[in-house]
Amino acid sequence: MTPTSSGTQDRSSLIKTALFCAAFLGYIVPLLMPLFVRDIARELAIDVSQVGFLAGLQGLVVGLASLVVGPMSDRHGRKVILWRALLLNGIALIVFANAWNVWSLYAFGLLIAVTFSPLVFCSLAYIADYFPVEKRGSIVGLVGASLWGALIIGTPIAVLLMKVPELGWRSVFVTIGIFSFMVSLLIALGLRSIASANAKNAISPRAILTRYLSFLRTPRLSGFLAIIFLLRVGAGMYVIYGTAYLFVTRSFPPEGFITAYPIGGAIAMVTSMYAGKLTDRLGARPLIVLASFGMIAAILMMVHLPTTPINIIWIMGLVWTLYMISESFRMTALQTEAVSKVPIETRGSFMGAFSFLMNLGYAVGGVIGGIVLVAFKGIGSEAQYLDAGFTTIVYITAVLWFLGMLLAVYYTGSIRFRERTGGVQAVS
Repeated sequence: MTPTSSGTQDRSSLIKTALFCAAFLGYIVPLLMPLFVRDIARELAIDVSQVGFLAGLQGLVVGLASLVVGPMSDRHGRKVILWRALLLNGIALIVFANAWNVWSLYAFGLLIAVTFSPLVFCSLAYIADYFPVEKRGSIVGLVGASLWGALIIGTPIAVLLMKVPELGWRSVFVTIGIFSFMVSLLIALGLRSIASANAKNAISPRAILTRYLSFLRTPRLSGFLAIIFLLRVGAGMYVIYGTAYLFVTRSFPPEGFITAYPIGGAIAMVTSMYAGKLTDRLGARPLIVLASFGMIAAILMMVHLPTTPINIIWIMGLVWTLYMISESFRMTALQTEAVSKVPIETRGSFMGAFSFLMNLGYAVGGVIGGIVLVAFKGIGSEAQYLDAGFTTIVYITAVLWFLGMLLAVYYTGSIRFRERTGGVQAVS
C-alpha cells in the first residue's frame, strides 16, 4: 500500500526514522569490528589475526544469510523480518560483549553477522513496497545517509576509546545492543504491515537457488548485479588496505580520523539525501557516471598528491570528502535502481542477491589486494612496499570502477521512464 492522503504524513515520517535507525545499525556494527581488532585481541589474549579473520568472516556470513533472509522477507513481509532481526541483534551484541575466549568470540560474532544481515537491504526493499516510485530516490537517499551517520559516530568512538582504555570495547557493543532493542520496538510499532507479497514462496535450498538462477538468466538483472560485484571488489581492495598505507607510508596521525573523517562523512550524509532527489528527477545513470569519475579522481589523488606533516590531515580530508560525496551519489543511485528492478513478489530475494554480491565482492577484493601486497613485499622497507603495492591496488580499483560505470550506462537509466512503460511494477 502506498500513502496517498495527508493523514499518512506523520506515519511516513515515523517509517523513515525507523528505517534510518535500522540501516544505521546494519552499517555501524561491521564498521566498528575492524577498528576494535587490537583491543579485543589484547583483552582476550589471542592473536590479532584471529580477530581480523572473524571480521572478514562476518562479511561472508552476512552475504550468505542474505540469500536466505531475502526470500523469507518476500514470504513473511519486511516488517516482521526487521523487528525480529533487530531483537536478536540486540541479544547477540550483548552476549558478544561478554565473550571470554576465542571460541565464544567467534560463536557470538557470527550470530551478530546473521542478525544484522537483513537490516539494510530489507529497509531498502520496504521503501519500494510502501512509497511510490517517484519518491523512492529521496527516501533511499535518507536511509542511505545512515552509512555516513555510522561513520561519523563510529570512527571517533573507536579512536577515543583507544585513548581511554578503561571504557573498553565491551561497553560500546552493549550500548549498541540496547539501541537495537529500542529500534526493534520502533519498527514493530511504527511500520505499517504490508500483506505478504508472496505467501507461497518456498524457502527450500532448491527453490532459493532456482530463484537466483532466474535472476542471472535475465540480462537486465544479471548485468546490474555484475555492476555491484565489480564496484565492491574495487572497494574491498582500496578500503581494507588504505588505512595501513596512510599510517605507514604517509605517516598519517590517528587524530586525523577524529577531525577530517567525520567532517567528510557529515557532508556526504547531506549529499546522500540530495542525491536521492536527483535520482528521482534524472534517473540513476547520469549520477553513477559522474560519481564514478569523482571516486576515481579521489583515489588517484590519495596516492599522488604531495603532503607534509603539517598539511596531510587537511589534504587527505579533502580527498576523503570528494570520495565520500561521490560514493553517496553512486550508492544512492544504485540502491534506488535496485529496489525498482523487480516487482514486490521477488524484491526481497533480489535485494538478498544484491547484499550477497556486495559482501562477496568486498571479500574477494580484500583477497586480491592481499595478493598484490605480498607480490611487492620484497621491495625495500615496509613503507616502500606498501607504497608500491597500494598504488597498484589503486590503479586496479580505478579500472574496475570504470568498467562498472560502463556497465551502468547500459543497464541503468530513468526509473520513472521505465515505470511508465511497464518495466517496473509499483506498489499500489
